[in-house]
Amino acid sequence: MPPERSFSADEMAGRVRSRRPDIAAMPKPPDLIVGILVGACVFVADVARAMSGVGLPLGVEFLWLRSYGGERDGAAVQTRVPPSQAVARRHVLLVDGVLDRGATLVKATSLLFDAGAASVATAVAVDKRRADALLVADHA
Repeated sequence: MPPERSFSADEMAGRVRSRRPDIAAMPKPPDLIVGILVGACVFVADVARAMSGVGLPLGVEFLWLRSYGGERDGAAVQTRVPPSQAVARRHVLLVDGVLDRGATLVKATSLLFDAGAASVATAVAVDKRRADALLVADHA
């Protein structure tokens, strides 16, 4: 049986459209999207199309992280493919599908700054808003 969907395609498109103005108006607007594989792949495309629609076409890069733990709690986040040199001196919009505890986003943010990103803002399709979250997404 397939997993239950949280949002329909139309609802997700509406959510993305509603965040465009906030992202475009950031003090340091992003000039690059970096998605976390594999969970953010489709959401990255949605965000890239939406930002292009407000005159902010963004390049797209990916990094690949894998969380391991007894209950997928992010106890250890392994880097499968790190950020490329394309992130150096860039204002990055880091995109992930679901913010659970945030261990993956914390690791990704650290990797991006280590690779020379000028700034990193986060955007997620779904924020579970856990009390024990390690961070709060900038755009959810």
